[in-house]
Amino acid sequence: MAGTGLASKQVTLTGMVNEDNQLVTDDGKIYDIDSNDEGLKLLENVGKKVRVVCTIGPLDEDYRNIKVESFEMISE
Repeated sequence: MAGTGLASKQVTLTGMVNEDNQLVTDDGKIYDIDSNDEGLKLLENVGKKVRVVCTIGPLDEDYRNIKVESFEMISE
């Protein structure tokens, strides 16, 4: 029987970085930000609105993880 995991694909998310090293998207989903180079740069923008190009790691009910490929600030 084949595995049930989904392959990671690149997506674009929009939201705000919080103090817990997470991205909270406009629709209320919360993603932990991976500590790769771009992720660490993103974490310097707590409280700011961003658009993030990333891959989403394996999902389960309680945990979502993103690996940041690139990001840009969004002015409001």
